[in-house]
Amino acid sequence: MSDDRAAVSVIDGPANAATLVVVPPLGMPAALMAPFTAQLAKRLRVVTVELPGAGHADRLHPTTTRAQAAILADAMRASCEGPAHLFGSSYGGMVAMWVAIDAPSLVSALVLASTVARGRDAIVAEPGEKLALFARALGRGPMRVALAEAVLTEETRRSPTQTAQVERAIEASPRDDTELLWLAAAVAAHDASGELATIHAPTLVLTGADDELVPARLQDELAAAIPNAKRATIDEAGHALSVDRPEASARAVLEFLASL
Repeated sequence: MSDDRAAVSVIDGPANAATLVVVPPLGMPAALMAPFTAQLAKRLRVVTVELPGAGHADRLHPTTTRAQAAILADAMRASCEGPAHLFGSSYGGMVAMWVAIDAPSLVSALVLASTVARGRDAIVAEPGEKLALFARALGRGPMRVALAEAVLTEETRRSPTQTAQVERAIEASPRDDTELLWLAAAVAAHDASGELATIHAPTLVLTGADDELVPARLQDELAAAIPNAKRATIDEAGHALSVDRPEASARAVLEFLASL
């Protein structure tokens, strides 16, 4: 199922289950998160939205995270009956926070994973770790595969099964690398810091303990800026926490939603 711009896939889950909308990280396909969404679908109806520039969605042109949020909101209206829970990872979290700000009636609960209020803060933080991360990506094949594998933990990168799953997921929906550059520009320009206090949906900020891209202190600041937001950390997970530790990440999301 797809609308004019986003590509939407649905796992129905149990009868009468609540809906969780999942937004993958920067330029990545829904298939990358399949082990994570499979765990969630044991309890929820799961709707995964690939935004332009990712997966099977439309081609991306210069954009902003807020503009992509309008596309996500349209996809949610088309695929959800009433408000839904919303999970966004990394870039997907940036887009998700704008939906909670601009279209609050669509969001019953919000989970922001591995993300930040201001994109430039993540870019300049911990420059030594950033250099090491990008050095890992150099010479590792197609740009999206290299980027995805670079943000995994060392343990995950050493697993042939998990790295093969990442490569298959990305290679199944090839994209123009130019789109990644437009997405990176949108990340750099992202700044929702002045409007986070208007988010009233129950919110969880979820962090990988070994995230080298977005330091925990920036995610602490994000949680502090959203009224009554909760925090959780996934041990032995990096920036791509739903790939590194899909079962633990899904469990944290389900426990948060069950507490509401």
